[in-house]
Amino acid sequence: MPFPEVNDALRAAIGTTSGAPRMGVAITLGERRDEKAVPVLTPLLNDPDADTVRAAAGALGRIGTPDAAKALLAFSVSAPEPVKPAVIEGLLTAGERLVAAGNAAVAMPIYEALVAPSWPAQARAGAFRGSAVADPKLTAERVLTALRGDDSLLRDAAAQLVATTTGADDTNAYAAALAALPAPGQAALLRGLGGRVDAAAHPAVHDAVASLVSSGDRDVKLAAIGALSTVGTPADANGLAALLSSDDADVAKAAEFTLANVKGKDCDAAMAAAVETTAPEIGARLLVLLAIRMSDLAVPTAEKALGS
Repeated sequence: MPFPEVNDALRAAIGTTSGAPRMGVAITLGERRDEKAVPVLTPLLNDPDADTVRAAAGALGRIGTPDAAKALLAFSVSAPEPVKPAVIEGLLTAGERLVAAGNAAVAMPIYEALVAPSWPAQARAGAFRGSAVADPKLTAERVLTALRGDDSLLRDAAAQLVATTTGADDTNAYAAALAALPAPGQAALLRGLGGRVDAAAHPAVHDAVASLVSSGDRDVKLAAIGALSTVGTPADANGLAALLSSDDADVAKAAEFTLANVKGKDCDAAMAAAVETTAPEIGARLLVLLAIRMSDLAVPTAEKALGS
């Protein structure tokens, strides 16, 4: 109901209800994003009923004003364990509201608090993502900082962010930084670049595979091979084909998966040509992969191979 009198009635009802009805009132005030409700919802954070506290925390998060966020952040320091999930959800929602409203500076203390190791993994990952996208100009910088660090959860969150955001400038920044990252950061970034599906990342991923054929970190090698399944080109076919005979079964399997999934008829042509020029065991596997790809070249290449 689009009338201010509804909010007035709901705020008044906070003091005259209890239990489930009061929870319903709190939830409704949050859905209506009534900024004037912050002073009446904040005291409910200290209510002895855990369900009421959860309802108040969620409502303050959805209202998402600076005052609502500050009240929820202050409460989070001493929030009992049973209500912490609701407090986390409220804080992350408030952060999103603040960023969307142009108040990223107010949202940052929320993210800085929740990214601490004392918080659960889902809180830390959500806070990292929030902080990284709060100012798009700083996204790549914050992602690369996490990839250089020792915190595996933040590295994984950074990889997911790389995979789910766009922007040629950021792709170029990630590609340029790849070689200088520590091995765990390289592997995470390569996974992210594979999910990003941006052709601008190809040269860096190609070089990573080429430099790791005979040496290098195994996890990085596997991540690089996997990334080529989405950003690979015909130029990668011979290098990947060579990996099909790797002594490392996982590397061979990763190369096979990538060759089965990399896009483009030009890749089919490169694989068909390699059937005749590589070692027999590799050529045989490439022929099977052409069939798996349902390539138009599978049958003519197979006919030639009958005389092998």
